[in-house]
Amino acid sequence: FSASASDASSYQWQVNTGSGFANIPNIAPYSGAATQTLIISGAIPEMNGYQYRVVASGSCGPSATSSTAALNVDSAPAITAQPNVSTICTGANTTFSVSASNAVAYQWQLDQGAGFINVSNGGPYSGATTATLTITGATAAMNGYVYRAVATGICTPNAVSSNAKLTVNPNPSIITQPTSSQGGIC
Repeated sequence: FSASASDASSYQWQVNTGSGFANIPNIAPYSGAATQTLIISGAIPEMNGYQYRVVASGSCGPSATSSTAALNVDSAPAITAQPNVSTICTGANTTFSVSASNAVAYQWQLDQGAGFINVSNGGPYSGATTATLTITGATAAMNGYVYRAVATGICTPNAVSSNAKLTVNPNPSIITQPTSSQGGIC
């Protein structure tokens, strides 16, 4: 945070953590508490919403107090609900869903056995960049595919969900057709 004042010879930054304003000492995470610029290094989520102001003093009184400025501390995304495995029959539809706190975007990924790649919308897939991936008309070839979601936030690192396997069971089919029988019934 930075501020300037005319005819000021000293500055003192103050913080309100919820119980009123108090002078800030020059100890971590703060530096520059007695200058025009207050530096915060290593802000933690608990500091979100703290209010700051500076008091400027000169050779004549009274001191001048700035308006307040709030600190916004964003957190990295975190998975709060994992996707579940899905067992369906050939041609059926299914979904994989995930939830994440502090997420601004999602990307579903697929592992067909050679490592994860991003899923694109089209073909059997929709919702590839949302919290819910939809598969429409799953094919037998998709049996054993593994899916996961990557949640992206304002802060890093990204959050990656657990893996969810798709099992596609084949529909029954007739292998041998019945044949007609000739002969009398006694």
